[in-house]
Amino acid sequence: MSSSHVSSEASNPRLAIRSCKRVLIKAGTSVVTSPHGGPSLVRLSSLVEQIADLKAEGKEVILVSSGAVGMGRQMLKAQSAQLQSISSLTTRVRDGYSHPSKKNYSSSCAAAGQFRMMSVYSTLFDALNLQASQVLLTQQDFMDERRVQNLRDCIDELLSLNVVPIINENDAVTSNLGWTDDQVFSDNDSLAALCARRLGCDACLLLTDVDGVYDKPPSVPGARVLPFFDVRAKEDGIKKSRSTEILFGAKSTQGRRG
Repeated sequence: MSSSHVSSEASNPRLAIRSCKRVLIKAGTSVVTSPHGGPSLVRLSSLVEQIADLKAEGKEVILVSSGAVGMGRQMLKAQSAQLQSISSLTTRVRDGYSHPSKKNYSSSCAAAGQFRMMSVYSTLFDALNLQASQVLLTQQDFMDERRVQNLRDCIDELLSLNVVPIINENDAVTSNLGWTDDQVFSDNDSLAALCARRLGCDACLLLTDVDGVYDKPPSVPGARVLPFFDVRAKEDGIKKSRSTEILFGAKSTQGRRG
């Protein structure tokens, strides 16, 4: 490959995708759901169509999809509203178990939403004569090499049969509330990166509703997109032009609020 070709791919990531065989796509909650938490059928349909186009070009596609918690939260709010009485507006107590009705995150949301999300994906892929499968992972799966090999074998087999694996964290059992030092991953962005590396992907695409990594929250005046960000820069003495100080903003109001 000529240096000019490498340079052109570096400056145009879309061009680089053309030479990839196995591609992992991560779709965040803000991409796959609407503001009120339901599935965004317009964006999901577009995503599935583009996956179909990539597969028609002979590429293997793995999808890491958020959205289950957001969809589940909407479902359980509606279900709770049907069952609530005036005396249980704040707390419902049953068999000695107290569940605050205003709890922001619940493994129950993940369990309910995962079913709904996969139902939507199944319908959309069926419309294009494609099949999809569900793969739910936890951090323990990446800490045991035997499990990692089982995961590789599973994904390889699915891709060989022209099935699109749809990966998500198994939030129903992990109840992941955020990053701690002993975690392998804390959100689906890091899960996607980990899967891309361990599953032999040539590219990892993170779909989001922002233009890129900013040096401060996008809503702050003067915020700018960083063309290149290297978290090692400050520690390893990499040129200052390749890094900058960044300011973290508030967490997302959707999904797991990552």
